Formats: sequence, C-alpha cells, structure tokens
Amino acid sequence: MKAQRFNTYFTIYLGLQLSLALQSHAQDGFPDPRPLGNSIQAHGLDSVEQQGELTFEAALALALQNNPGLAASAREVHASDADASQEGMLPNPEFEFEAEGFAGSGGLSGTDAMETTIAINQTFELGGKRNKRHQVALARRDLAGWDYETERLDLITKVRKRFVEVAVMQEESELAKHRVELAQKAYDTVVQLVQAGKVPPIDEKNALVELTNSKIEQRRSSSQLKIARNHLAILWGQKNAQFTQVTANLRELQPLPVLDELQPLLERAPEISRWDSKLLETDNALKLQKAQAIPDISAGLGVRHENESDDTALVAAISIPLPLFNRNQGAVRAAETRKQKAEILQTDAIASGENSLRAAYQELSLLEEEVKLLDDIVLPAAQESFRVAQEGYRQGKMAYLDVLHAQRTLFETESQFISTLRDYHQAIAGLERIIGGPWPKSE
Repeated sequence: MKAQRFNTYFTIYLGLQLSLALQSHAQDGFPDPRPLGNSIQAHGLDSVEQQGELTFEAALALALQNNPGLAASAREVHASDADASQEGMLPNPEFEFEAEGFAGSGGLSGTDAMETTIAINQTFELGGKRNKRHQVALARRDLAGWDYETERLDLITKVRKRFVEVAVMQEESELAKHRVELAQKAYDTVVQLVQAGKVPPIDEKNALVELTNSKIEQRRSSSQLKIARNHLAILWGQKNAQFTQVTANLRELQPLPVLDELQPLLERAPEISRWDSKLLETDNALKLQKAQAIPDISAGLGVRHENESDDTALVAAISIPLPLFNRNQGAVRAAETRKQKAEILQTDAIASGENSLRAAYQELSLLEEEVKLLDDIVLPAAQESFRVAQEGYRQGKMAYLDVLHAQRTLFETESQFISTLRDYHQAIAGLERIIGGPWPKSE
C-alpha cells in the first residue's frame, strides 16, 4: 500500500511539473514593421520574376519574399524564440536507485539482507531564476527581431537604389542612342558640305570621329544597363534578370518638408527603437545575476525496502549550498557595467541618428536645388546653344569645332542632369531609411 501511495504522489508531482513547464508559450519576436515598405504585401504574391516591365512595388515584393539574407535573419528570430522557450523550462527531476547489503559474505550473501531505495530528487530554484532567465532570453529574442527589421529596411533601401540605377541606365542608354542619331545626322551634313566645297575635308574626319565615339558609348551604355538589371535581380536570388526594363519617373520631385518635421520620426528607426529592448535585456540580466546569489534547494523523496523484514519506509533528503565564498558578486558587477554601457550607447545612437538626419537632409536639399537649376536653366541653354551652333555651321558662320564644343557641352549637361536625378532619388532612399519610413507629405 505504501508503495502504491508513493507511486500516486509521484504521478501527481510529475503532472504538476509538466503543467508548469508548458505555461510559457512562444511568441514570434518580430517587432511591428516600420512604415518604410510596410504597404508592400510580399506574401501571397507571385514570387517568380516576370519578363517585361518591372515596377518598384513588384521588385520590392520579389526581394522581400526571396532575399536569402532576409530569410536567414528571420530564421535567427525563430531560433531566438526557441531559446527563450527553452530558458523557461523547469529543471528535470532525477531518478535515484540504491541497493546495499547484498552479494557479501555470511549473512550478507545473496539478497536476503538487501535494502533498496527508490527516490526522486528535484532542484528548486529560488529567487525567480527561471523566470529571470526566460525574460533575458525574451529580450534577446526581441533584439534578434530588431536585427531582422534592420535587415528588412536595408534591403528595401538597396532595392530602391538599384531600381533607380536601372532607371538611370535606361535614360543613359536612350540618350546614347539619340546621340548616335545626332552624330549620324551631323556627319551626313558635313559630308554634303565637304562635297559641295563649302567646308574643309578635316571637318568630315572630325565628324567621323565623333560618330564612332558615339557608337562606342552606346554599346557601353547598353552593357552597363544589363549589369544594372542583374545587380537588381540578385537581391531576389536571380543571377540574370528576366525583366527588360523598369517603370520609373525620375523627373518627379517630392516636396521636402522642413527638418523639424523629420526630427521626431527618428524614433521609429530600428537603430533607435532597438535600445529599449537592449536596456531591458541588460536590466533583466542584472536581476538574474543578483538572483544567482540565492542558493537553490535540492530535495529528494523516496521509498526504502528491506528484504529481510519486508518492511518499507519513506526516506527524505535536502541540501542547500552555503554561500560563504562565492556570492556571484563578480557577475553582478559585470552586469551592472554592461547596463551602464547600454545606456551610454543608446545616447550615442540617438546623437548619431540626429547627425545622420541633418547631413542627409542637407545633401538632399542641395541635390533638389541642383536638379531644378539643371532642368530649368542649364539644360535648355545647352540645347539652344547646340541648335544655334548647328544652324550657324550650315550657314557658314561658325566653325565645326564650335559645333563639336556645343554638342559635347549638351551631352555632358544631359549626363549631369541624369546623374543628379540618380543622386537625388538615392538620397531620398537614404533619408527615408534613416527615419524608418516616408516623410510627411504636404497637403
């Protein structure tokens, strides 16, 4: 009967321990997505790149679904969540079996005088160590989630910048094609004038050189466009791009708000937001190290049976470490220092974010002004200068070198305009990365 009663108590004990161990449930560990790219629903869309035109939204959805680095970062969050779940588990009980007084000599030969003991030993952690370990692991899981969000925003910014680069190379390729057409027309005109004896033959040589250089530049632009497309496609794991062109309006400018409107938006950047989780992790780690100074209790309960008398009795044991020398004082000091370090780094992260925002805002303001000057003044003036030079050459009022100079100035201005548009849109991508989302649009 005593043995049956012990088995019943033991079964109830195991059931209680198991139910306690299952109380903590796993959470995903991903923070709320920052506004940047949050409108793109990657899941549920076609993850295969299609041929033809590619929009920015489609490129972003492809990257968010298929980028290997982002997928690996998500796996780390899941692994950290599993670690947190493991840290919330209760320590396992120990089964103990002991036999004595057998296989000896005389009266102790055989098993008639043998005593057997079956016991269960359990360590009871005091000071809330298990919960504190669990809280530390949860904070580390949240940090892994912030790392994922940082990776996600970095990927969105890369997609945007490379998408802009493809759009720019498309413009450059079209310009190169147009320049070949202009150079061909200029060459044909010069040939006619040379044959008519109105201009020296050297002009034909110069025109031929200019035409040949234009064709070389066109081939180079075509090659660079292909490289830019592949550079974009690699963000969703493709070595060779399937799309043929991107849809973008590089000449569309976004009204830039005042800097004071952007300053509060820094808080949503993961580089700033993550520090709340980091401070929580260091605070919980400090609490855990303080709890480690509290000794745990190990207790055991079992049944002893004597074969000779066929008697059965309960046995109990308890042990408590005496914290005479090691009170975990070194680990507590280390945890306190790491908490102070995190507070310092949080302040530095906020200051660095403000610095980066001011620098990015100033750069974008200058680029916006430069785009407007090139578009409104410089480019129209270069186009008119080239037209006047061409007309003057036909009328014999200007030398062909003047035409070449005006033509090259126009080509350089066009390239400068496209290059500045690229820098402008990439600067927007960089600034929105800093604040973790788009800036407020003016009504």
